[in-house]
Formats: sequence, structure tokens, C-alpha cells
Amino acid sequence: MKKFLFLVFSISLCFSLTGCFGMTADNNDVTDNNDTSDIDPTATPIVKDKNARIREIEEDAKKDATNEEGIKKEDINEAVAYINEHKDDAFKSDEVSEKLIYYGAYLKHVGAKTENASKHDLATLGDNVHQYVSKVYAETEDKTSDAVKGIKDTIDKAVDGMKDTKDKIVDDFYNMVK
Repeated sequence: MKKFLFLVFSISLCFSLTGCFGMTADNNDVTDNNDTSDIDPTATPIVKDKNARIREIEEDAKKDATNEEGIKKEDINEAVAYINEHKDDAFKSDEVSEKLIYYGAYLKHVGAKTENASKHDLATLGDNVHQYVSKVYAETEDKTSDAVKGIKDTIDKAVDGMKDTKDKIVDDFYNMVK
């Protein structure tokens, strides 16, 4: 019995070692993980970490809000218009979500230029939009959670409250930060 077990063990060991050492670089089964010949260099890379993408968008918005050329009233108007237009379909696509994150962060960072502007309705709106979309986009919160619903309600009230006075609100905000 011992001889039989020894023989089975020896044969198993031989097959195992043959399997481990039998592969060579010439073998078709071996792939080179560094081969990039079939990758399109113009393709947009897939961002697996949405939190990293959010940080990238925030940095872009901050850079644009603090550029040397100054803040443009048209950019503030564009941010407010986009938020107003897409607040109810914020998760329609990644593109819409990312633009809302950008415009929210942009308004927040524009408002950060002065203490009064940081308390302005548009800076607060920007911060709320940024939080709302970022939490759901990064999948840290569900859009049906109480916290997210609360932020969404605040956004809706803010946008509804400025419908008739949007131009004046934008002018006031712009004059604080120019």
C-alpha cells in the first residue's frame, strides 16, 4: 500500500511540475500583458474609480473659478441654466452627472472668493448640486435615501425661488466676485 501511495504521489508531483515548467514564452497560451498594439490611442480611458473622477472634475472647476482672467458672468449664467435644465434628470447619463458636478463645484468655488459670496444663494446652490450628484454618481448614497432626497428638495426650492429673479441673483453674485 505504501508503494502504491508513493507511486501515485510521485506521478502527481511529476505532472504538477511539468505543468508549471512546461510553459514558455513561445507558447501561444502565454499572453504579454504589456502588449498595447490593439488599443486605440485616441480612446477615452475608462475611469473605474468614480471618486477619482469626481476629484478631477472638482479640480477643473476650481481651476476655472480661480483663473487669472477672472470670472465671467456668462459662465455663471451657463452654470445656473444647466443646473435648472438638468436638475431632474441628473442621472440620465454620466455626461449629465459630470457636468452637474462641474457646475455645482464651479459655483461653490466662485463663491469662495469672498466671504459674502460664499453665503450667496448661488454658492449654496452649487454646493448642494455638487453634493447631491456626487453622492449618487459615486454610489455612496442611493437617490432615494433621505439625505439625498433632502438635498434634492433644497435644490428644487432654490431653483424655483429664483425663477423670476434669476438675472438679478446672477448679477448680485457676479458683482461680489468680479
